[in-house]
Amino acid sequence: MAVTIAPDDFAHCLELLKSGAPDFYFADLLLPEQHKAAIIALHAFHVEVTNICLAGGEPMAGQVRLQWWSEVIQGIRADEASGHPVARALMQVIAEHNLPVSSFEAKLEAHIFDLYNDPMGNRSDFEAYCGETRSCLFQWASLVAGLPPERALADASGHSGVATGIVSVLENMARYHGNGQVFVPSDLLAATGLSRETFLVQPEAAHEAAITGLVDLGFEHEAKARQALQHLPQEARALFKPLALVPVYLKRVQRDPMAVFKPRPPLSQIRRQWALWRF
Repeated sequence: MAVTIAPDDFAHCLELLKSGAPDFYFADLLLPEQHKAAIIALHAFHVEVTNICLAGGEPMAGQVRLQWWSEVIQGIRADEASGHPVARALMQVIAEHNLPVSSFEAKLEAHIFDLYNDPMGNRSDFEAYCGETRSCLFQWASLVAGLPPERALADASGHSGVATGIVSVLENMARYHGNGQVFVPSDLLAATGLSRETFLVQPEAAHEAAITGLVDLGFEHEAKARQALQHLPQEARALFKPLALVPVYLKRVQRDPMAVFKPRPPLSQIRRQWALWRF
């Protein structure tokens, strides 16, 4: 079922992806037409939330903005939401596809971690964080597409979320490191002789080992996601297009792990599109 999002709202969501999340933008252009508008609205919501978390500044201000979205999801701020193109589109998608409001609230709650300098927990904690902030995107897309719930779909969504979450951490590492934030699992740091405090000093050999370990974890989840996809119908693969870019990013880090601590140019449009088309 195609969602009837207003043309202006759809255009706004699409432009938000184009300017702020080109990986989603190019992946979503390849979606089946009947699902495209709804999934683009969901990804636009994700970009709105991550922009709050990456903006810096006073954490409490960011938390207030996340709370605003939570209240929009709960229907408390219907009047304000009616004036926001992403909020309008999102609420329409949630209503028409009966998406679980609790998963949106869990995502917003998990993103509060992004605003502060608290240490990341162990690998299980990190994977749970990625599940609530990233795996949900694949789960929502699957619900929009009407795919029947099954173990392979849950596995594909879960592992895809962790793999893309690791890519996000690596691509934003320079920003996080400069802000005194550590998203690397604590047990991975400990295995390389680092702690949260020592990870935040000038990068050295132990940091390279920690980044390499994170890359290996990304490849592990990417492989498990692809394995799960083999048990799903072919049409489901289009919903997991962002997974195609995971090995591209991970291999770039693999070639020069220490480069993550400095700003780097984005992937070229051609490189993105080629990987997405081949998936």
